[in-house]
Amino acid sequence: MNRVVVCAIGNPYRGDDGAGIEVAKLLEPKYTVLYCEANPENYIDDIKKLRPEKLIIVDAADFLGSPGEFKKISPEEMDRHTISTHTLPVSLFVELVKDYCKEIEVWGIQAKDTGFGQYLSPEVKDGIKKLVKLLSGK
Repeated sequence: MNRVVVCAIGNPYRGDDGAGIEVAKLLEPKYTVLYCEANPENYIDDIKKLRPEKLIIVDAADFLGSPGEFKKISPEEMDRHTISTHTLPVSLFVELVKDYCKEIEVWGIQAKDTGFGQYLSPEVKDGIKKLVKLLSGK
């Protein structure tokens, strides 16, 4: 069993809000991936069953960085910078799963455009590649 689980949060139909989903697609060959999209709370039981060594949560954010910039941030900080369409705050999601994971990392990717029907911006695509490289240890 893979001991690293990636939770991808975001809406792939809203431009750069789908950044977390794209990161997960690229990490899937290496890690177990849960495509949470807008409903991470629906995956709490899956995380309880998997009991990962490390849970990596990836979501688009607005932390006033350059588009495509990414950083590891606290769940509470993510709540202040979230742009995703999910209803459950990341901090509450982390609180609900923390007893089932040895380590939790939350990564935010600075979005440029989250309009409906938009594609990932070139800057965010570049940031996704860099973040995947970092998270996969390559």
